[in-house]
Amino acid sequence: MKTHQINVPTTLKERDYLSEDQYLMYTYLFYNKGKEAAIQYYKDVLDSVNRAKGMEDAEAFIRSISDRNGKINQQNLLQTFGKGFGDGIDNFMDGLNNIFVQDDVMTTNQYEQAEILRQLADQGCLSIIYDTGSAMGTMTPSLVVSSVVSVIATPAAGKITGTTLLGLSNFGNSKNKALMQGHSTVESVLYAGLSSFSSATLTYFLGKIPGLSKTSGFTVHNILAGGAQKFTATWVDAGIRCATLGEVIDWNSLTEDALESFIVGACVTALTNGANATLHFLIDDQRVDVKVKDVLNYIDQHKDIKLKDAVVGSLPTFIRESIESIGFGTSDTQLARASYDAFDEYFHI
Repeated sequence: MKTHQINVPTTLKERDYLSEDQYLMYTYLFYNKGKEAAIQYYKDVLDSVNRAKGMEDAEAFIRSISDRNGKINQQNLLQTFGKGFGDGIDNFMDGLNNIFVQDDVMTTNQYEQAEILRQLADQGCLSIIYDTGSAMGTMTPSLVVSSVVSVIATPAAGKITGTTLLGLSNFGNSKNKALMQGHSTVESVLYAGLSSFSSATLTYFLGKIPGLSKTSGFTVHNILAGGAQKFTATWVDAGIRCATLGEVIDWNSLTEDALESFIVGACVTALTNGANATLHFLIDDQRVDVKVKDVLNYIDQHKDIKLKDAVVGSLPTFIRESIESIGFGTSDTQLARASYDAFDEYFHI
């Protein structure tokens, strides 16, 4: 479909897309009926405008992680995670905006995310990677606020503030979702209130996110608890939808969604806690400490670096030189080479 890119004179102050017929109607109203009539028409067709822009943005991203033949490259883990992270921040801001807006239409970001997930559905772990990045992006603004409040007040106040802010964003997005499904404002607000409250409560008491949850830490128990929190939240939200909106639940599909939520929750918990962790190794009876933050910083400084080289590059000098020379000593050369090659083959990069 042919589209026109125009500057729509609204408070959004962004460039949007209209179809041929919509563009002609918009310009007719603008020049014959006035600016207000044109803006009202624009609002009436906002859903199709958002869909066109969201689909275009999604296609642009898919092209960026595909080869010249259009096949998605499943090795683009960091780029996929980064895209999810950025979309997650947008999702958080959409949620706050939706608290005060009664539009029963999907945003550009929602259309974009839905299309990206559709195309990544059969691309191995990429959909999980994208969802994990999106989840971390959604909670990042709350983590920042939590950190600030923790400094000027108390850590407990920071956690409660951060969790509350995240809950408000969830409230806005849940209300918008219910409105889009044709439910009344009262039903949508009731569902959003119960859903966001349960999500915030589970995040604080069962989740293990530093800055948002009551307890946290980089342990296997906490990683599993983080997954359990997302798993439980999926089932609780389904129950709330059934009770408040009368929605018929597909329990088989819900089980699959809950299991995927468990994986995402575990990954988010591991990443948020692991960034402050230190991994300990014994090599030739010598202890080696590797800080996860050093690995992340090394990746940040070398945008195009391979994951394997980022890990090696962040290691202490003496062990890095040993790995790069493929051996810790004459007797260990074959073992070192086999370990290095296995690492390379596992990540396929």
